Amino acid sequence: MRTLPSLTLLLLLLFSCNQPGNPLQDKQAGSEVTTDTLSLIREFTGIYADKVFFDCSNPGLTYTVTDKGSLLESVLKKEQAAAFRETGISVRVRAVLTGSARKGSAGVLEIKELVSANQENDGCRPYDYICKGNEPFWQVQVSKAKNTIIHYDPMNQKTIAFRYVEPEEKEGALIYNTESFDDPKSKILISISKEKCSDGMSDIEYSYSSKIIFNNENFKGCAIKFGNNQN
Repeated sequence: MRTLPSLTLLLLLLFSCNQPGNPLQDKQAGSEVTTDTLSLIREFTGIYADKVFFDCSNPGLTYTVTDKGSLLESVLKKEQAAAFRETGISVRVRAVLTGSARKGSAGVLEIKELVSANQENDGCRPYDYICKGNEPFWQVQVSKAKNTIIHYDPMNQKTIAFRYVEPEEKEGALIYNTESFDDPKSKILISISKEKCSDGMSDIEYSYSSKIIFNNENFKGCAIKFGNNQN
């Protein structure tokens, strides 16, 4: 007979917990609302590459990107040659940062708006120089950090990786003279000088010019130094 009141009391407590207005239940619901409310849209500046955002304002932080409108992928394909897409592009976006998606990611960045973008990686992922020219189009990326010099021929969709070597300085120019990883007969010589340069196809004025001799052919263009936004 003593167990009946105890059982009745337990049933009453369980019933009251499921009623509207219960403090414990309301507190849990309130926490969920607060979490959603804190997901505010704000501005981020960094490098986008391969569905990952490298936060230049907080070096070392990377975010997994969700981009339903494919805003970043579209501008990446438009602005950056295929050989350099892993280098990424500089972007400024408005986005929502939410919880961690995978190991090594500081969170998920849900893109809401692309504010600006340019093809030059100017902050988080180091290279030494990017050289490029027109008629015909060509690009070269010099990267001591990656221990490579990459030549890209967009007309033929061909990429060749050369060994990185320390440059020599001759008459105010930096000279890189090296050979391909795969074929010692394939050589490239790169000369980079600090002087004003125009690509002839835009209003951008670069601070460096470049010349290359690639497989005994001469090419002229401009160059971008790491850390400089567009020149």
